Amino acid sequence: MNLHQVYLYVYETIEIVLQLYTKYGFKRDGVTRDCRFIKGEYVSSVRMSLLSKEYKTLG
Repeated sequence: MNLHQVYLYVYETIEIVLQLYTKYGFKRDGVTRDCRFIKGEYVSSVRMSLLSKEYKTLG
């Protein structure tokens, strides 16, 4: 597909998923603070991305 960047958003409270994406080479780009109201509290969202040159070095 010749993609340069793949990115995703994950809630900051789901630590195991953040660890999994980090393990597979994704880097944190930033945080959108208190972006959703879930079960009576605000939750922040983390944007993570993986560039094509980083993907190629994962081998």
